Amino acid sequence: MHTFRYIEVEEAPDSIKPIYNIGDLVQVSTYSDWEKYNFTSVGGIGLIAGIRFFIRESFDPAESLRYVVEYKVNWVGSDEFSYLDESMLARVK
Repeated sequence: MHTFRYIEVEEAPDSIKPIYNIGDLVQVSTYSDWEKYNFTSVGGIGLIAGIRFFIRESFDPAESLRYVVEYKVNWVGSDEFSYLDESMLARVK
């Protein structure tokens, strides 16, 4: 079992660049690439309103440190928002 925690940092190192920018229109996009169960699904559309950076710190010494980029998404047609990591979003074209 992998155990870890996220530690928020003010700024990521120069080597970490967010895929999306504040003001980008995005859509929730989930997928599976596991063997024969491939699927893609899409969900709500929203606007990127904020970007946060985290260090994923593992308690397993065999795992390396990893940066995670998380986006605040304000949903179209709603006063609600969510924080999602970039693997869960796709830019609306």
